[in-house]
Amino acid sequence: MQGNELELEELRRRGRRMAANYVEYGKAIADRLKNAMDIAPNEPGMWDKLGDAIADLGKAIADLPGQVGELLSEIGDWIKNHADWITVAASVVGVVAIFCPVLAPLAVGLSAVAFFTHAAAYGVNGLFPPTGQNIGNWLTLGGDALGMVPGFGGIKAGYKAARGAGGVVKGSRVGIKTAVSATKRLAKEADPVARVIDKPVMAAASKLGISRGAALTATEGIQAAAQLAWTAPTAVNAYATSTGRYDTATWGTGVANIATGVGGGKFGGVVAVGSSIGLGAWELTD
Repeated sequence: MQGNELELEELRRRGRRMAANYVEYGKAIADRLKNAMDIAPNEPGMWDKLGDAIADLGKAIADLPGQVGELLSEIGDWIKNHADWITVAASVVGVVAIFCPVLAPLAVGLSAVAFFTHAAAYGVNGLFPPTGQNIGNWLTLGGDALGMVPGFGGIKAGYKAARGAGGVVKGSRVGIKTAVSATKRLAKEADPVARVIDKPVMAAASKLGISRGAALTATEGIQAAAQLAWTAPTAVNAYATSTGRYDTATWGTGVANIATGVGGGKFGGVVAVGSSIGLGAWELTD
């Protein structure tokens, strides 16, 4: 029994020595770490920087939907406040497209943006009931619609192509591709010169013996000048509106709709007739 107690006491002494050694070793390690931290610069290390960067990126991603929404809202407000200027831009690009047909699709796109923006701004109260006070709104929408006619043709072609393609995904892809291609083709093929200008000039050129090429150049120049003249009042009124400027802009838009709508197919004819009636009613009620 005494031998067992001696062995137990020996084990206890060894345990105490081991514990003392571990405590001393731990203190030494702690002192070394403290010295290393005192020597190291206060700037965050690579891992700290990486962690901060990841945290910042996560926050940016989390805030992204709100930022995109705010940006789209700001863009929408800008477009709404500059709808008349978009109409002017569409007209100017259309003038350039007379001599550079590749820009015709851009003019169509701007006209579409102007149409939907004006329609949203006017709303039902700004259109119905049709009166002399809001006839300018109708004329503006008619002019925008005339500018986007090739786009309607492209959408129709895309719809037919989509119906002929199998499957929703494939049909959507084929329809969009066809619509874009058809819009570009129709915009480029559309005669940029109004018939009310083209026919008299070409007839006069024929009687005078002027070549067809020279006559065509003359009609394009006259059309460009007329289109700029029709658009100028709208630009002036958009810059600083007044009663007189609004009246001039209304007349300019109406005359442009009539001139470009005549000979522009069924839709163009409807816009031309509607604009003629609208201008007459506006003059009677003004």
